[in-house]
Order: sequence, then structure tokens, then C-alpha cells
Amino acid sequence: MMRASASISPAHPLIREYHRSLAALRSQGVEHELGLRRPFENLLAGAARLRGWQYVAESGAKAGGHSIRPDGTVFDPNNFPRGFWESKDSHDDLEREIDRKLRRGYPDSNIIFEDTRRAVLYQNHGKTLDADLSDARDIPNLLNLFYEHTEPAIHEFEQAVEEFGKHRLGNRSALEWVVDQYRVTEDERSGIRSDPNREDDPQYIVRLVGQVVRVSVETVRIVRGLPEVF
Repeated sequence: MMRASASISPAHPLIREYHRSLAALRSQGVEHELGLRRPFENLLAGAARLRGWQYVAESGAKAGGHSIRPDGTVFDPNNFPRGFWESKDSHDDLEREIDRKLRRGYPDSNIIFEDTRRAVLYQNHGKTLDADLSDARDIPNLLNLFYEHTEPAIHEFEQAVEEFGKHRLGNRSALEWVVDQYRVTEDERSGIRSDPNREDDPQYIVRLVGQVVRVSVETVRIVRGLPEVF
């Protein structure tokens, strides 16, 4: 599955707006986390929209058998969570807060911990970047690393979807053929209803779709492995 290129440069309007809105809040004497979190939240949300992704605040999740609620989560078009954000007060000890959150089970696969002055990015279970948010050059580096990161399981899924689309029966994909053959229809004139679902086996079509996907992906892989003169 191809993702649109949405690299951000230091001069991007999102970054200029981030610095402008943060300076405006500070000029009013705002220093606490809840008051200063909105500029970075808007920055993350705007960068997500550039990719056709969605930013969701306070989305709950399960980790280590208990509930967590990151300040922000970005979801791709397949509704997979692709990254997380935690906002902290600039008066907090950021390193201590990071350690506390990670011990509680917050994901360290792709998460930004931020206190309006620094942003620490964790990826693949380790620290990837410690960004100075007053430096316009550090912010695009942070955002690009964050949004370009792909977990191995998601990468495999995207490859499977791309390969699946290449296996076609005539002018349709195999899944399109299944959908067409197994949809519930009703003749407008006679009122006769055709329902291919099985009352004794409601999971039948779910299994069928899984089998079709697997066969399609394997077919594409086999064809790719054939010699050119075959």
C-alpha cells in the first residue's frame, strides 16, 4: 500500500503556526501542561491530515492487562494506531515521567514525550531522538521520523494488501468476485430474496474471505517466482 509523501520542512506553515501559538500563550503567562499542550496537539493533528491519517485525543487502549490513555494517538486509514503522544509540564522531570509511563506499559514502539521545550521520541523500544522544540530544524526531523515509522506487522499487512490487489479474475480482484457472488439481493419485480449466508454456519463467508485472500497472496508470490521464460 503506497503512502503519500508528506515530509515537513522547517518552513512549513504548521511549524510556523506552532511557534506563533505557543509564544502567544506564554506571553499571557500560561505555563502549565493543559494550557500549553494545544499548540503541539494541533501540530500533530495537522501533520496527520497531510498523510490522510486521523489524530484522536485521549484514545483508550490496553497494555499489560490494564488500561492506558495516551494524550494523543494517530490512526492510519486502516484504523491501525501508528504512533502515540504524551504531553508533560515543563516543570516536570521529563526523564522521570518517561520512565514512569513506560513502566505502566505505555507503548515504546513509536511515541513522543513532550514538555513544550523538549520532545523525546521512542521507537522500537529505545530512544531515537531528543529534539529541541525551540529549534525549527529539530521539529520536522521529529515529525518525519514519527510519521514515517512503520511497525513490522503493519508493513507485512500493507505488502499483503498490495499483492492481493494484483491477483485478478478477469477485470476484478478475487475479493470483488466474492462480494459480488455472496451479497444479499432482492429482485425488484418479484420480491424474491437471495441470501447466500448459511444460518447453520454464520462464519462461513468470513472463512471464505480469509481463504481467498491467502490464495490470492500466495498466487502472486508463486507467479513472481517463475522464471521469465516460463
